[in-house]
Amino acid sequence: MEKKSEKKALFKYFSGKNNTMHEKDEKIIEALKKNARASCKEIASQTGIPITTVHNRIKKLENEGIISGYRVMIDPKKCGYKLCAVVLVKIDYHPKDVKTDQEKLARTLSQIEGVEETLVVTGETDMVFKIRAKDIKDMNKIIKSIVETPGVSATNTLVVLDPVKDLS
Repeated sequence: MEKKSEKKALFKYFSGKNNTMHEKDEKIIEALKKNARASCKEIASQTGIPITTVHNRIKKLENEGIISGYRVMIDPKKCGYKLCAVVLVKIDYHPKDVKTDQEKLARTLSQIEGVEETLVVTGETDMVFKIRAKDIKDMNKIIKSIVETPGVSATNTLVVLDPVKDLS
């Protein structure tokens, strides 16, 4: 979920002539997506943009909330996670005594160990979870934790056979 200040920054940033990001910023962001530890000198070399311009634009993108942080990306298989699955969750919005709060339920489910990504979506499914597990027993434990959470009415688990591009 975006914070109000981030939305404001994005609106301000994209409210120029054509509501588009400057080409230099796009190149810098693409370089940082590939390697967030790249130096300004390396990015300048890759993009053809002067080092001082790269530095200044990165600072501007950070200050305006366009770049909100940097993170470590791991290879799940090298860390022992051999299985990946997508779990589609339907919510029971009207259980007997309590009305289910979708956002609260999403936050609760996202805290389950093995849940890597949580998305609240539209359509027949209410939420989508990307999970990683070390083996079938571990995957079953994660799915069981999701299914047994009050407010969850149904799930459908799709085991990932071959990820084309890891979105994490």
